[in-house]
Amino acid sequence: MSILKLSTTTGAGVTAPSAGRFAQTSGGTITTYSSGGVTYQVQTFTASGTLTVHSSGVVDVLIVGGGGGGGQSADGNRGGGGGAGGFVRLSSVYLAAGSTSVTVGAGGTGTNSSTGLGNGGDSILSGFVAVGGGMGVSSSGGLTMRGGSGGGGRYSSAGSPGISGQGNTGGTATSSVGGGGGGAGGNGVDAPTATGGVGLADLISGSSVTYAAGGPGNTKVNGTANRGNGGGGGASATGGNGGSGIVIVRTIISGSAAGVAASGGTETTYTGDGSNGVAGQAYKVHTFTSSDSLSVAAPGFVDVLVVGGGGAGAEAAVSNGGGGGGGAGAMWAVSGAYLPTGSLTVTVGAGGASANSGIASRLGPYLAPGGGAGGNPRGGAANGQNGGSGGGARGYDTASWQGGAGISGAGNAGGSNATTTKYGAGGGGGAGAVGNNGTTSVSGNGGVGAASSIIGSSVTYAGGGGGGNTAAGATAGSGGAGGGGNGGTNGVGSAGTANTGGGGGGAGNATAAGGAGGSGIVIIRYAI
Repeated sequence: MSILKLSTTTGAGVTAPSAGRFAQTSGGTITTYSSGGVTYQVQTFTASGTLTVHSSGVVDVLIVGGGGGGGQSADGNRGGGGGAGGFVRLSSVYLAAGSTSVTVGAGGTGTNSSTGLGNGGDSILSGFVAVGGGMGVSSSGGLTMRGGSGGGGRYSSAGSPGISGQGNTGGTATSSVGGGGGGAGGNGVDAPTATGGVGLADLISGSSVTYAAGGPGNTKVNGTANRGNGGGGGASATGGNGGSGIVIVRTIISGSAAGVAASGGTETTYTGDGSNGVAGQAYKVHTFTSSDSLSVAAPGFVDVLVVGGGGAGAEAAVSNGGGGGGGAGAMWAVSGAYLPTGSLTVTVGAGGASANSGIASRLGPYLAPGGGAGGNPRGGAANGQNGGSGGGARGYDTASWQGGAGISGAGNAGGSNATTTKYGAGGGGGAGAVGNNGTTSVSGNGGVGAASSIIGSSVTYAGGGGGGNTAAGATAGSGGAGGGGNGGTNGVGSAGTANTGGGGGGAGNATAAGGAGGSGIVIIRYAI
């Protein structure tokens, strides 16, 4: 089984869980269907009403505005077709608990467009708006009517534009036939063919239904109710009325109250307080400090933290300088990962042994590489090694050595060495900051890590290791917050803290090993 990474949750505030259960809701006409072993609940609003959210979470949404009315015919010239209502399809919309108003836009009336009353009404849910369709232009004169999709033109004029992302432009008229209204799936067709623009099919209700088609410019016909279709342009009198819009909300109700049901690792629970999730929301956490597997009985959205093993600090020798600090393991914090049912392998990377880079941690496609080892004054690589965060450069002589590179968004570079006086070594990079450069008096501190509250309390992970002291007199650097080991003073460097991904400290001015990197960690959280 693999994790499917979905788009960022729509409408979620900074404390809202973009991972976790699907919302529990009621309102409108409720139906259910099953597909692929998952049971969906669908709330269909064919008229304005109220959606009640009993438990916060994510839903899928379809919002279609009312279709525009067809333009009026006069003087033997047919009016333009009405534009379709705007088509808005959203996945993973976060809804807080409570009640929210649902507005279903009415279809526009087929009439003279000089009045401006033939546009379709907007449909609205939780701040998301599907704009009503633009009315077809009347051959007796009138305004060009922009809408979700634009109305068709009249008497050789161009059709009106649609709203980007919701619809399309109406068709151009001839001197006697109005253009077709724009649809969600395409522009209205120019006269004399003048058919309406095609709509878009959607499966949100459990079967394929086409919504938001434009009205024809050569035939008076009313748009279908609750599809958001445009009305047809009048052939000898007023145009057809546009079809009313619709709002559909879909959630999942199968398994564990429409949320994730999983087992594996060390399982804990906590209640959010606003700083670590939604206040009052219960969460379950699976913490893996060693490699194992996660068994998912019911699918859903989760938050994930994956930290690779930290890189080791470099070795040193008597009168041979200070070792660079080890870089922290990469730290990935992922929201909106979807877990299908099945078994998922969890790999927790080990920290690097002296002078070696750390090992990657992994959950499905989310790979957090290990941190880079520090630069070695004993004749190994003098530059820090690349990794999740880069290792610091060795401190030894007047040559200029560089810290290793980190992975953007998951780590930072290690520090460089000082090239004069006491030749301080570089600190390893951390998830929150670069490793400090060595100076003429001190080896660099490790870069600080980054904090996460995924387990319910704030913990800092992935700090870089400090550089070791040097024969010329630079003092040892400190490890970065988040498990980074301190640089050694005339001896071994300190190890990075286990299950933080912290880098090990570089050895200092002695025949000694660098500190080992701290092992990584994998954490999964979801609302229950």
